[in-house]
Amino acid sequence: MVTRQQELLLKDDAMKDLLASMVMQAMGKPLEETMTFAKVNNEAATYDKLIDALEAKQICSAVLRQSGWSDFDDFDAKFFDPRSKNSACGFLAGSDRLRLYSIFLTRAVRKSESGKELTDENYAKVKAVQGMLGITDADETNTFRKLFGPELQRTLSMAMFEIVGDDFTPTLLENMKELVRDVIKNYRLSADLVYEYAAPLYSRAVRMINDKAPSGVPTSQQMDQLNALRDLLGLSKDDTYGPHVEVFGAAYKSGVLEAMGATGVIRKEFREPLVDLRNRLGVSEEAAKKLFLEAVEEKMAPMIEWIVLELERTILTPAQLSQKRQKDFGEDYFKTGKGASVNIFHSIVIFLK
Repeated sequence: MVTRQQELLLKDDAMKDLLASMVMQAMGKPLEETMTFAKVNNEAATYDKLIDALEAKQICSAVLRQSGWSDFDDFDAKFFDPRSKNSACGFLAGSDRLRLYSIFLTRAVRKSESGKELTDENYAKVKAVQGMLGITDADETNTFRKLFGPELQRTLSMAMFEIVGDDFTPTLLENMKELVRDVIKNYRLSADLVYEYAAPLYSRAVRMINDKAPSGVPTSQQMDQLNALRDLLGLSKDDTYGPHVEVFGAAYKSGVLEAMGATGVIRKEFREPLVDLRNRLGVSEEAAKKLFLEAVEEKMAPMIEWIVLELERTILTPAQLSQKRQKDFGEDYFKTGKGASVNIFHSIVIFLK
């Protein structure tokens, strides 16, 4: 026997299903009409129909809020889940939903006063359409990249060439900053998207500076230009260590080898200049240590080889040495049984010091 409470719950569920069905029909029809215009490339009508769909969505959402049922609190999740067959947009293929979203976003920008800005009002509509079409955040990022990436690339490239050029001035820097800020702000581009374009451009700028730098070491002014570019592109010092060590690492390693001289020992007065050189080149401390060890290995390997050879010459017979080294070492000068040359051991001691 059905209790009074159970009866009320059944009626409640039936009413919810009825309302949900009505919303699906109310939202599905304008979306279907919208797709009809999109298929014939009528972007203006497509935009207008999506606006009609948004208005219908707002009305339906307001009605359901009055019901007090928590089932309808997340309107988009309830009625616009593209993975659900019962969704209002479930009949649209993923490519069609992305097409509608791209058209709406493009028209929303064009409808601004400048024709190149996504205003607060239009951005709110774009976000509402995103929810209505079941567009994921990843798809949103890809669409922004596709539509506005070329403009961002052009602006950042122009700024990069101006800043690393011969006519660089603080005034020029401020002008370039303003241009870049406007593009990012007007199109509401994310920091991650900006980084995608900024990082490769900075690497290119480092190579350009290196081509103009004497002996591979940039001047103070050139480093100021790179620092200014890094700031404009919104990069951190950590972001720039990679291209700096790739391009300027050889110059630092060369500086270490030069400081080591013939003895392989870096005197105290040469250590501070090496730190200055590292800072000038923008190479991280960790990368500098690695380059330092590479330089030491490169410098010491021939010396160690010479020491080992001289020790072997004092211990082994020419025949044994020739067999080991696969090389003819001529007459055995130690076959008389005399000890190793004092000069050899003296040289080794000096080297080890």
